[in-house]
Amino acid sequence: MIRTVFPAGAEMPSPHARGYFKMPDGKVVDATDWNPSWGWASGNMISTLEDMRVWARDFAMGKLLSPAMKRERDRFLPAPRKATARHTVWRSKTRTAGSDTMATS
Repeated sequence: MIRTVFPAGAEMPSPHARGYFKMPDGKVVDATDWNPSWGWASGNMISTLEDMRVWARDFAMGKLLSPAMKRERDRFLPAPRKATARHTVWRSKTRTAGSDTMATS
């Protein structure tokens, strides 16, 4: 995986899609350059599709996690009775000059 980055700031390798956010007042603003680090790894890692293919293959083949880590990953943890946190999944695919880029949050 040679084109995966975990930026320290809001920088994003080109080419990339634009991102938009609807403010509480209804105004839609360009959020492309907002720093995604508040979500840590859930929004801050950026990969090309080629790198994601490498990761997915190695993950599916069991090359990335030890048996102990796999057991921990699969352990069920119930949510609190009055859970207030929500998670949103967002994906974008961009193809420019023969290079695919995918972002997931």
